[in-house]
Amino acid sequence: MKTPRKAILLAAGLGTRLRPLSLDVPKPMLPLVGEPLVGRIVDLLAGWGVREFLVNLHHCPQPIFIYLRDRALEEGLRIQFSYEPDILGTGGALRRASWFLDDAPFWLVNTDIAAVVDPAPFRRAMAGGRAIAALWMTAQRGPRTVELDGARVRSFRSEQPRTAGTATFCGLHLVSPRILQYLPESTFCSIIEAYEAAMAEGHTVTAVDPPGAVWDDVGTPERYLAVQREFARHLTPP
Repeated sequence: MKTPRKAILLAAGLGTRLRPLSLDVPKPMLPLVGEPLVGRIVDLLAGWGVREFLVNLHHCPQPIFIYLRDRALEEGLRIQFSYEPDILGTGGALRRASWFLDDAPFWLVNTDIAAVVDPAPFRRAMAGGRAIAALWMTAQRGPRTVELDGARVRSFRSEQPRTAGTATFCGLHLVSPRILQYLPESTFCSIIEAYEAAMAEGHTVTAVDPPGAVWDDVGTPERYLAVQREFARHLTPP
């Protein structure tokens, strides 16, 4: 498949679990090895050929807006913003961003993750339209609430988490715009609801666990400090 050129970055969260660090600084702007988390995600995706970004905003939006606006001017990227007066959830944010999409698969990425990963396995999983989405999964850490049947997602709500055949969703997807038709009508919703509706109609949601990938969720002050130490070995200071 062609290299995806568009990405939606999810940056509207409240950062509740990271308080007090996120009281005055939005979580996507917290530094990871000297560069904001959201900047690390932009670095990653730009290195994959992404040139157009849409970023949703809510809590403390101005620092994110200024930082990304300046990066867009300096690097020739196209970065647009979707401000949410009320948080819409991943599904609601995607519905609101539907104008940004075309008929090609796009990246959908949380901005509170630390990641080193190869995009090629995701593109292969989406080649030929076989899957409606390819989601990064790991069985090595996290809550492991997703049930897998080989590389196919069977359920996002395992009744036996952390058992054989379960994995953790890492917050990065390559998604077909066909998913838009499966979003619930409610204002606030999760994209997981859309995936479940698509799966009920026979669509495949593929789990991808790229070899050599490194992932962590920057969710709490303790995890944030641990991630700084771990990713210092993988990321170059700005």
